[in-house]
Amino acid sequence: MILEMKLAARGLLRLLGVTLFSVSSLGVGLGIVAAVYSLVRQVAFRNLSIREPDSLLLVEANGEFPGQASSDHQRSVFSYPIYAAVKARLGSDTRLVARASLPGAIITGAGSNAVLIEMVSGEFMSLLGVGPVAGRMIFESDDRENSRIRVCVLSHRYWSRHHGGSDHAVGQTVRVNGVPLTVVGVAPAEFHGVVVGQDPDVYVPLQLVTEMTADPERLTDRRHRWLTLLTRAGADGASPIGRLSAAYRGALEEDYVVAQAPAAARQSAFASSLALMPIGRGIDKLDGMWRGGMLGLLSLAGMVYVAVCANVAGLSAASAVRRFRETGTMAALGATPLRLAVIEAMRSLLVAILGALVAVVIAEGAVRLVLHRVPESASGGWIQPTALPFSLWLIIGGALVGIGCALLGPIAATVLAAVSRAKDRPLEGQSLSQSRLSHGLVVMQLAMSVAVSIVALTASATLHRLMGVDAGFSEDKVSVTSVDPSLVGYRAEETAVLIARTLEDLRRLPGVAAVSASAASPFDGRSMSTKVTVEGAVADGSDTSSEFNAVSSQYFQVLGMKLLSGRAITSTDTLAAPRVAVVNEAFVRRSLHGREPLGRRFARRSGNVTPDIAIVGVVADAREAGVRQAPVPTYYLSLEQFPSPGRVDIIALAERHDSLPRAVSRHVAELDGHVPVLRSAWLADHIREALFVERTVAAAASVLAAAVTLLAVVGVYGLMNQMAAARLREVAVRLACGATPRSIQRLILGRVALLLGIGVPVGLVAGAAAVRLLRTEVVELEALNLWVLGSCGLWGIAAALVGGYIPSRSASHAEPSMVLRGE
Repeated sequence: MILEMKLAARGLLRLLGVTLFSVSSLGVGLGIVAAVYSLVRQVAFRNLSIREPDSLLLVEANGEFPGQASSDHQRSVFSYPIYAAVKARLGSDTRLVARASLPGAIITGAGSNAVLIEMVSGEFMSLLGVGPVAGRMIFESDDRENSRIRVCVLSHRYWSRHHGGSDHAVGQTVRVNGVPLTVVGVAPAEFHGVVVGQDPDVYVPLQLVTEMTADPERLTDRRHRWLTLLTRAGADGASPIGRLSAAYRGALEEDYVVAQAPAAARQSAFASSLALMPIGRGIDKLDGMWRGGMLGLLSLAGMVYVAVCANVAGLSAASAVRRFRETGTMAALGATPLRLAVIEAMRSLLVAILGALVAVVIAEGAVRLVLHRVPESASGGWIQPTALPFSLWLIIGGALVGIGCALLGPIAATVLAAVSRAKDRPLEGQSLSQSRLSHGLVVMQLAMSVAVSIVALTASATLHRLMGVDAGFSEDKVSVTSVDPSLVGYRAEETAVLIARTLEDLRRLPGVAAVSASAASPFDGRSMSTKVTVEGAVADGSDTSSEFNAVSSQYFQVLGMKLLSGRAITSTDTLAAPRVAVVNEAFVRRSLHGREPLGRRFARRSGNVTPDIAIVGVVADAREAGVRQAPVPTYYLSLEQFPSPGRVDIIALAERHDSLPRAVSRHVAELDGHVPVLRSAWLADHIREALFVERTVAAAASVLAAAVTLLAVVGVYGLMNQMAAARLREVAVRLACGATPRSIQRLILGRVALLLGIGVPVGLVAGAAAVRLLRTEVVELEALNLWVLGSCGLWGIAAALVGGYIPSRSASHAEPSMVLRGE
């Protein structure tokens, strides 16, 4: 066996060019496939690190409800009173837990650390089956109003970063949002909560939410829906939907908010029903966008994998033809077909091992390249920037592909050995050089190159279109700095004073053209909405929900939003002045049906209410929620009249200040070093991050297109090289009889044209079908056009010509005397 291994290695070195092509083809192809697989596995197929994840269920409610909702995902949320009423009616038969996330800060001696707080009910950890790595988890007794001590559990990430992984952290007191809490445990490293892409830093009992948010009504307000409810299927897999629905119906009947709502809203609430959705893989806060894009890439990676198999098979056949004389000599000296087959298998195995090692490097680089475009807010701790945990799969896959494709080598070796014994049977006459299989493999590679290029170019065109969408505001030279003074004990009026001082000082800062503050900013992922009742509007049962924002003076100036009529929010709109608002065009169309809006009043709730907010201006529609979403009805209040109790965004427009985000953060720290700066960046960065799904799909599809094109080039090269070697004697005779090198090149490139005539049309059809499938089932893409099809068709033609040119040129420069003397 050692001798066969030496002979195999010697044969690979003798044909170093073909060997390098084979190893690179296998390495690049398998590396890209492994990178995409590792990403897809983490995003789409990774279960929560909890006990029996498949039995975990999310409670959803269908219907419209009065009041407001706030959530960190796109699914249903419930008020605390409803949760408590349903839980009390269920008793001990069905376990129901609740959770919600909040921004926060842990105050230290050196300042404060911005953190993500996960508020959980007492049975949350036990229902999920999550145990501690140190100390204990939160118990039901910790989540009671009269609990003796206030506790929290640290995430493994925060514990490692800020406490060095020391067991002494358990028992220490930390100040979370100004509230002293005793650390009683540390969560395991593999647990990141239940919302995909979020990684909480600290877990706190639900009863402490009023102190965490400085909102005394959070646990009693029936109009505020903010809790995600979870339960489990029974031990026998039985769904608890029946018991939950009965308890929910009873809770609604006792809810005075529903009882006092208008008839239409009351009827909608009572007509609502519960549904249970399995969330063994977590709650996707992007509503499937991540998973859809990744599944689309997985299908493209499968095409690359097939191309790898085809490529290695073709190169194996080409190398077998090149070793014809060597194999024939070994057979003539007594080597059996079995031994020849073993040597060929050893060659292929060595190629597979080398290709797998190259693939590990390629996979690591590809994963990091793709994740470089993914914001941490979208991936959290869920996606690791490495493919090494999946290297075992990679090496095994590479070996299997190599050994499988090596089957062609032993067959060729055996055939060639028999041919060498037949003195009157020249190599050119064999069907191996004209193999339909080899031609079919290359046609398939060309087709896949064109198809994947179509998907990549379409994804890039989609990204380009979204980046060019007129959002209705300008992001150029606009910085957004998010602060939340309430996390360190500021009351709403104290926050207003701090923000006013900050704005006043920033306006005097050189290079700042304008500055404003708001409760929310474009593309920040937050959504605030209420029902509205407009003066003089006729109730027709339609949805009256509107988004809202509270802004200070110069807000529209900073963002470049066009004021169509009336005036903007100004510094005179104080608490002592009448309440005013500016509305957008969508608000006028939906709530006023095109009537004159200026001077009309509205109320921020539905039903029999007195409108008390006057409309003083109308601005043009803006896509503040994202370029994918059409403008929605929105009204803008005065931040001084409706001060934000929590987070505030400081928005500044720079004239010639290249480091404005850092300057604003530094200024806030100078006023109060304990106020956490949640984020400070240019608005353009927010927009790029909002398009990370499209950017990731476009980047990964481009990498896949480049990989499969490289494989197609190598495939054409291998086939043409094989054909040129098999017809070398014929080429020499033609040259000796007066044929020109150019005619020899045309002879070989004519076969390339035949392959193109089949492969390119097939690839165009396959690419169009792939784009249509991705558009309807996975992720939004642009519609196909002739420019994309034509460009990708030319790309496939160029790839084939590049692969066929080198063998044709080599054959056209053959020396007839040397070739015929060898014969």
